[in-house]
Amino acid sequence: MFYEVRPKGQSSERVGKTMVAKESRYIVNEESKEAFHTDFCRVQSKAKEFAMTFNDRVKRAPLLQPSEDEVSLPPPVDFLKCSVYEYSNHYGVKCGLLVENT
Repeated sequence: MFYEVRPKGQSSERVGKTMVAKESRYIVNEESKEAFHTDFCRVQSKAKEFAMTFNDRVKRAPLLQPSEDEVSLPPPVDFLKCSVYEYSNHYGVKCGLLVENT
């Protein structure tokens, strides 16, 4: 489920980078959601580190260099940076939301 959050009276003009907000539809307890989102970000961050190492090794691998009829290396693997945004819902309950920066 995606939400566009704007303060009342704000125009539809975009400000800053595009972000994607995600929620799990299977977890309803806010403490469990926050733990899930935090773990997801930790795993995503580690995956990004592995991807950077992988991409570096692909660039240096002699067998993966472009042949004469090819123009580029294989596309790099990448993972988005993510964060957990905290907010209070309309009942005043503290909530967390997983946000990926595109």
